Amino acid sequence: MTAPEPPARRWTAASASALAGALALGIAIRLQGLARQVLIGDELHTLNGAIARPLGEILTTWTWGGADYCVPLTAFFRAIHAMGAPLPELVLRAPSLAAGALAIVAFPLALRARIGRAPAVALGFLIATSPLLAVYARIVRSYAVVVLLGGLAVLAFERFWRTRDRRFAAAWAALAPLACWFHLVMGPFVAAPLAWAAIDLARSPAKRARARELAAVAGAAALLLALLLGPAAPSILALTSTHRVGEAPSLATWWDVARMHGGSLAPALTALFLALGARGGFLLWRRDRAFAGLLACTGVAHVAGLYAMSPDQLQHGWVLNRYLLPLLPFELALVALGCTAPHALPARARRIATPIAAAALVAALFATGPLAGPRFRAGSFVHSIPSVSFTSEGNRIPRDRMPPFYQRLADAPGGRPIVEFPWNNLGSHAFEAYQHWHGRDVLVASMDGAHGDPSLGLRNVVAATPEAFLASGAQYVVVHLDLRLEESLVPTSDGHHWRRLGALGDMWERAQRLGRQMARLLEQRFGPPAFANDQVRVWDLDAVRAARAGAARGGARQESSSRMPSPTATAANTAFSTRGASRAESSGASRAPNTAPRST
Repeated sequence: MTAPEPPARRWTAASASALAGALALGIAIRLQGLARQVLIGDELHTLNGAIARPLGEILTTWTWGGADYCVPLTAFFRAIHAMGAPLPELVLRAPSLAAGALAIVAFPLALRARIGRAPAVALGFLIATSPLLAVYARIVRSYAVVVLLGGLAVLAFERFWRTRDRRFAAAWAALAPLACWFHLVMGPFVAAPLAWAAIDLARSPAKRARARELAAVAGAAALLLALLLGPAAPSILALTSTHRVGEAPSLATWWDVARMHGGSLAPALTALFLALGARGGFLLWRRDRAFAGLLACTGVAHVAGLYAMSPDQLQHGWVLNRYLLPLLPFELALVALGCTAPHALPARARRIATPIAAAALVAALFATGPLAGPRFRAGSFVHSIPSVSFTSEGNRIPRDRMPPFYQRLADAPGGRPIVEFPWNNLGSHAFEAYQHWHGRDVLVASMDGAHGDPSLGLRNVVAATPEAFLASGAQYVVVHLDLRLEESLVPTSDGHHWRRLGALGDMWERAQRLGRQMARLLEQRFGPPAFANDQVRVWDLDAVRAARAGAARGGARQESSSRMPSPTATAANTAFSTRGASRAESSGASRAPNTAPRST
């Protein structure tokens, strides 16, 4: 029979309630503004694969258009879509949201016996308010899932090795291969406990009889991994051979990662975060050297694996940062432990001082981080690379460099949404930069017609047709005639941006061609634009709706006065009404419309 845990490590009603509060706070943060987020960047790889490929091909092919996607997530969404169910943004984000929410309570519960009750509660709040863990719990990618699977795999192995409980051995043998299936970069991370156990066997002759146990557990995990990855082995080999083009990160990149993991824009608080983590590591080493050794082994293995695999763009902080996410909950656990009051204080004072210190740290990090600022609270492109890399300037543009329409829109920020066309997930910098000024939700009309398919049910994507623009509920539709030029005027911290501007000429030429074609079509259907210059054409959709409603009422009156109306006369009346309303709205086509146009 085991002895009871020390009181400081048992849960109380107060600590359980506090952890529930951390969960509620974390969920609220993760849901804030989520509905308005446009699918962007690599999020679309999963969607594209799910709607274009059969399930068998998804399970055996790890790339789409040269970019890798998460196979299990793509297969899951394909199964949903094959049943005829829609795939709106919230459905696509649901696995990440669920994993992110579970992490808030799973890590404190699993680590309580190792770090203590008060630090475990503090850990819950640190995870809940971590900008990186919050953002990646919203993104349609595998990172939130592998943070949970990989972290719990490591903790399950530690519990198995300490207690010889086969349930935890089975948990590691299942979780470790699953983590690798969701992202290959997790291999060294989840295999690190095997090396740690092997070192323990080498140092302890009395434990060498457990070598057979270790081999059996490793063999079970390897078998499951082979079943999951084997069908796609040729694709995986091709992927790993073509994506090993990253460069070694610089010290400046590592400092940038430290700032993002700390979650604060204040360098002093980043330094405090690192100092508390170091103190927590020291306290853990004194308290539980075996567990401290496991965390160190896991961290070293993961970083060494990244250097060995050298994935594309590893030298950039925003790439290195997301690959290091699986380590972040353990970093936060050490920081929480570092908030423990010194033992020199009386026991009662320590019980009071530790929660106060942890609460002050959480509040300070949150107040000086991106979650408290407008960048996270507002906007439709929070998941873009420059926004996730919150230590950078992001996508910004001086007011006087925007098209005049957006300058006028910025005079009264907020209001009904606007539709932007043509949309391509590689060309969002201008739209995001403009939105910082005008503050309206943005709906996008994609260059890829599949994304506007109503059967998908995407809330923030509009089919690129005049009828869909009118049905969107937006106030304006903005057609960009030379998106490449506008993108080139936006200062951005996206490391890919300038390379794409030069290399993807065909894509930009297609965007220009589609923009000009759409402008001609809308002028035929809606009449002259409310604003026009060399960059954009803008139609006031409210004016068009009003004109059509007026034409419909006029047609109804005409029909009631004559049993056999002339189709030609009715068509002429409709066209005249539409043109008249458009001319009234565009009486000064060279001027940007007011945010409260005459038609509303």
